[in-house]
Amino acid sequence: YASSFPSNYANSLSSVISFKQKNGNPDRIMGSITAGLSDAAITIDGPIGKKADFIFSGRVSYQQLLFKLLKLPFLPTYYDAQYKFEYRPTKKDKITFIGLGAFDQFRINKKVSEGEDDPDKLKRNEYILKALPINDQWNYTVGVKYEHRAKKSRQVFYVSQNRLNNGAYKYQDNDESSEDNLLFRYNSMEVENKFRFENIWNVKGWKITAGLGYEWARYTNKTYSKVVINNMPSEIDFESKLDVHKMSFFGQVTKSFFKEYLTLTAGLRGDFSPYNKKMINPLEQLSPTIGAKVKIYNTLMFNASASMNHQLPAYTILGFRDAAGTLVNQENLKYMRVQQYSGGFEYTSTWNGRFTVEGFYKNYLNYPFSIDKQISLANLGADF
Repeated sequence: YASSFPSNYANSLSSVISFKQKNGNPDRIMGSITAGLSDAAITIDGPIGKKADFIFSGRVSYQQLLFKLLKLPFLPTYYDAQYKFEYRPTKKDKITFIGLGAFDQFRINKKVSEGEDDPDKLKRNEYILKALPINDQWNYTVGVKYEHRAKKSRQVFYVSQNRLNNGAYKYQDNDESSEDNLLFRYNSMEVENKFRFENIWNVKGWKITAGLGYEWARYTNKTYSKVVINNMPSEIDFESKLDVHKMSFFGQVTKSFFKEYLTLTAGLRGDFSPYNKKMINPLEQLSPTIGAKVKIYNTLMFNASASMNHQLPAYTILGFRDAAGTLVNQENLKYMRVQQYSGGFEYTSTWNGRFTVEGFYKNYLNYPFSIDKQISLANLGADF
């Protein structure tokens, strides 16, 4: 419902405030406050002295109040914020801090049918109230980047952490007075700590990039569910905790020829993880890529590329355990592999507009297969 409102109504009230810094700097810190039908937002940005600047924004939702007025059986609420701070201690060094986070809350409107006489709406409300779970989800990402520029090269360091917490539960007839009415409860967490280093050289028209990365991820899952198997009631009580370590190295070379009418790119990446013996050897997960860009006219380019890429299966698969706590899939899993070929045209207009038309073909290998449902997880859908 919220997405059906025209944007000019959803953001119908707006004001901008600005003020000078106390030190007399002519640059200004600017701010704006926006209120619409579903949320209110604030944005502030500007310089901090002569070597730093920042931007901050945040939103607060009151969509649940609108949905109550519309007599909808579900009440979504969200809050989010983000920031970026950039500091330049010297002309050759730059440090950037970024962060963003969000909290989403999904509740049901138990009073939606009060005063309602329409039998179709009553039936619809009853079905939705019995089916929809209560859900809470929050996540954040924080990171810092340090960049140093030398005469013919630059070095870049990245350190970041991202986290996702997801929880949901459902009671029979939405009666939470007794744990006997609990149909399911789900809590999961994913935390990824990442480090990456890149060195970029520009030598006589050659652009060379090389680097390495490390990632430590933690996954937890605790699930209780009442299900029916072969027409018999059953309970699933599952808990898992897993630490995954991922390492990588990569390199890429780019060079233009014939007055930049032809640009060629070649790259190689290796990934490996001590999760099992099949993943520890980086030669088994080498990912090559080649690409070409041809200038047909000054404003028209043709692009083509071919690559092979590798990715670990989802943490849900890596961390699945049986009743004895054994990682069931550990010995059989491999990195997922995809072969990709793409090509297309790019047109750049004289008024700085850019238009692209592109096609691609992908071929997946080593994709996990569900023994229970006898289908590749790529075709199982979003319920997995």
